[in-house]
Amino acid sequence: MKIIEVRIHTIKDKKGNIPPKGIKLAKQIRRILKQNKYAAHICAEPPRCFKTMEYFGFPKYEIDEGFNTLPDEKDLWKPQAKKLEHKYGEFGAFLEIVDPRLQRMIKNTGLRVIRTIKRVANTISDGERVLVVSHGGALIPAIKILKKNFDLGEIGGRLKPCEGIEFYVEGDKIVGFEVLKHSFLSNKES
Repeated sequence: MKIIEVRIHTIKDKKGNIPPKGIKLAKQIRRILKQNKYAAHICAEPPRCFKTMEYFGFPKYEIDEGFNTLPDEKDLWKPQAKKLEHKYGEFGAFLEIVDPRLQRMIKNTGLRVIRTIKRVANTISDGERVLVVSHGGALIPAIKILKKNFDLGEIGGRLKPCEGIEFYVEGDKIVGFEVLKHSFLSNKES
C-alpha cells in the first residue's frame, strides 16, 4: 500500500501570509512529521503552502497544481458562505450552499485532487509515502467524492491548519483514508 499524506497549510492572516503563530504551529507539527520517511514532498500553490512545507522542515519540494484549491470563481458565493462560516468553517460553508454551479465546481475539484493523488501514488513503491501541503478547499472536495453523503461531522468537524488526511492507495484505487487531527489545536488557532 502507498500513502499520500495531504496536510492543510498552516495558519494564515487576512492577507494570506503566515503570522508567527502559524510558524510556531508548523514547527510543532514538524516533530510529528519527522517520525516518517517521505519519498517526495509536494506543494499546492500559493506560497503559504511552500512556506508551510519549509517550516515543516522540508525545504526541497515539487509544486503540483493538481492539489490546488477551488478556483477563484467560488468567491461569487462568498457573501453566502460568510453567513455560515461560524458553523462550518471557511470552506465547509461552501459545501452547504445549494447552487448547481458551485456544487459542480466542488465536484470537479474533488475529482482533480483524486486523479492527482493516484498519479502521485504511481510514482512511488509500495510501503512508501509522500507528504503534500495543500488546502481544505482541495481535501474536502476529494473526501466528498470518496464518501457519498459526506458530512464534516463524520471527521470530527472541519480540518484545522496543519491537519489533514492520509489517503491509502493500492494499484489505481484509493482504498481508504484516515483523518489526521491534533488535540493540541484549539478553534482559535484556525
